[in-house]
Amino acid sequence: QDTSRVDVCFVCDARRTWYADPSWQDAMSALARDGNYAGALLLGDSMGATGAVLCAGAAASVIGTNVECVAFCPQVDLTRSSIRPFEDEREGVNYADACR
Repeated sequence: QDTSRVDVCFVCDARRTWYADPSWQDAMSALARDGNYAGALLLGDSMGATGAVLCAGAAASVIGTNVECVAFCPQVDLTRSSIRPFEDEREGVNYADACR
């Protein structure tokens, strides 16, 4: 493996699902597998921080223990957020357990 190679992949959840769709984790696993990486850093802020935390396990399942995640202000309790991925407040999502 060439450990000097660095790739950057920017992702954006334009549908504002907070990366809850399983296809995000599937895509992260495929990217890690196809890239043959020795390690990975997932970095995110706000909704992106939630995505980084939720996808870190998928990357680690392929790469192994050399996966780091830096999450600035992850939004884990969407029942109280100002922007919500749902119409009805009763459909609120709490990612606290999934992000542990």
